[in-house]
Amino acid sequence: EDLRQARARAQDFDAERVRLQERASVAEGAAKLAEAELKRLRGLAPAEGVVRAAEIKQREASRKAQEEARAKQAAEKSLSVMKKEVAHLKRKMAEDTNEKLSQYFTFSAIRCLP
Repeated sequence: EDLRQARARAQDFDAERVRLQERASVAEGAAKLAEAELKRLRGLAPAEGVVRAAEIKQREASRKAQEEARAKQAAEKSLSVMKKEVAHLKRKMAEDTNEKLSQYFTFSAIRCLP
C-alpha cells in the first residue's frame, strides 16, 4: 500500500514537472519575444517612454521565466526524492518477503525433523 501511494505521488510529481517545464518554456519564449520587441523599438528610436515600457515588460518576462525555472527544479528535486522513497520501499518489501520465506522454510524444516 505504501509503495502504491509512493508511486502515485511520484507520478503526480512527474506530471507537475512536465507541466512546469511547459510553463517554463512558454515563459522563456515570452521573454525572448519581449527582448526582440525591445530591440525593434530601440531601432525605431521611439519616444523614451515606449522603450522604458518595453524594458519593463522584458524584465518582467525574464523574471517570470526564472521563477518557472526554479519551480521546475524544485519539482525535479521532489521527483528525485520520491523515486528514492519508492526504491527504499521496494527494498524493504523484498527484505520483509525474504525474512518471511526464511522463517517459513526454517519452521517447515523443524517440523520435518524426527
